[in-house]
Amino acid sequence: MKKVLVTGGRGYIGAHVVRALINSGYYPIIFDDGSNTKMPIDQKIAANFMGNIALSGSLETLFNIHGDSIEGVIHLAGKIYVGESVADPIKYYEHNVGGTLNLLKQMSAWGVKKIVFASSAGVYGDCPQGGRREYVGGLYPTSPYGWTKIYGEELLSKLNFKHISLRYFNVAGCDINGRLGDTRYPSSHLMPAIIDSVIMGKPMQINGGDYATPDGTCVRDYVHVSDVADATVLAYRNLDNNFEGMTAFNICSGIGTSNLSVIRTAARIFDFEFDITKAAPRRGDLDILIGNDDRARKLLHFQPKYSNIETMLMTTYQFRRKNSELIYKV
Repeated sequence: MKKVLVTGGRGYIGAHVVRALINSGYYPIIFDDGSNTKMPIDQKIAANFMGNIALSGSLETLFNIHGDSIEGVIHLAGKIYVGESVADPIKYYEHNVGGTLNLLKQMSAWGVKKIVFASSAGVYGDCPQGGRREYVGGLYPTSPYGWTKIYGEELLSKLNFKHISLRYFNVAGCDINGRLGDTRYPSSHLMPAIIDSVIMGKPMQINGGDYATPDGTCVRDYVHVSDVADATVLAYRNLDNNFEGMTAFNICSGIGTSNLSVIRTAARIFDFEFDITKAAPRRGDLDILIGNDDRARKLLHFQPKYSNIETMLMTTYQFRRKNSELIYKV
């Protein structure tokens, strides 16, 4: 039985990764504090543990029970908000760096040597106009969140683990069959916020309008969460390949879309007129961030299937409409 520990396995990305692992014949063990989801737990998992990764005792209990049977780890748990990391950097270092250290200590103690690390496009600085971020160079984070991901990658590169770091860009959309999705409300992420505006008829807020982009709003590289989950399983299967020591991969679509362009696409798809208000830009946000996924395509055989704006918007709408009582219940 191939048991894979998935930290953060109940979260938005984590739930999709767990489902992809099950579909690929693995038996996931979930470790999660339950703070980012209202979804029920998948019944086909090997085990579920509630715990905080920043507290070493929780992980120790899990490994005391399952350590002998864990084949490898997919490490998704951590704090994720750029603006919050600027306001409270210590919290982010405690959870994202300290939590990773706690995990690696337990893995080392139990001889678990395989790990896929959820890094982030937050490790990069701004892209030049028309440029895409390569997997090397340009590592100039503008937030403590981005630095915590660099430190996570560095820890793995210095220790004796078979590892791959996946630099997820802007993950969006929901399970194509409507079973899984982002249940957070209100959401600070663009596409759920757009759909909430459509469903509830509320104004749509954009953070900042004076970025160095053609329409003044941020340009981002959006990638469907199901494609991200598939890429994560592909990475796990490739952990025995050293890739000549170059083990970081961009998981992205390679296409940049501005916030305003996404809103205009939603207006067309849903025949909805948005009441847009502008708020102050979020601290730590970049003007443009687009990735180059050539290495992931060539070496991991990553082939995104759903990472177009229309599909990401529509699957988000279908999930949030279907689960409206769960999501919008106060």
